[in-house]
Amino acid sequence: MKKFLLVAAFAVATMSSSVAFDLSGLAIGDPLDQADALGAEVLAEQIDGPLIVRKYQLPSGNQLSVTALRKANSIVYIEMNWIGSKSGRLTDIPGFHFGSTLLSEIRETFGSNGYAHKEHMAFPVGEQIALFNTYGLAPTGAQAVTFVTIIGQDTGSDPSRAILDTIILADATFLDSYWGEEKLFDPAYQPVELR
Repeated sequence: MKKFLLVAAFAVATMSSSVAFDLSGLAIGDPLDQADALGAEVLAEQIDGPLIVRKYQLPSGNQLSVTALRKANSIVYIEMNWIGSKSGRLTDIPGFHFGSTLLSEIRETFGSNGYAHKEHMAFPVGEQIALFNTYGLAPTGAQAVTFVTIIGQDTGSDPSRAILDTIILADATFLDSYWGEEKLFDPAYQPVELR
């Protein structure tokens, strides 16, 4: 019963939220088939209960992971991963580049450190640490963008020097169910405008 209620809540939230931003031409609420229309190679597909996850290899070298509600055929999570290629450095956010934009620049652009899901703030990735900074999208915060930055040998231990590696666009309700509802907010946090 709980899974059904979660799926219903995601479907309602996704249908009622307006499209504020997209990654690679995909927006929250789009049908999963729209991801296939990108013409990118499908690397993997996984069905996990009410969800379907597809991973694509883009011509830029980046990898795109898309999660959708199976019954509603509605995208709830989009993740763009930089794989390290020069051709993949551009992002959908003007002035932000994979491999060179610093966490300090993200903070400066949006006026705060955003928020972090308490259970999903940072993770070790080999010898590096991945940091997660999330911002609700204006006006309602029903969608959220997360910037994953990496602290490694090149950046030292200063988090402000962490380098942009991944951008995630997601339905905020889905993120809460996936990463936990408890959050830590920067006192200066406000939802952000992306176009």
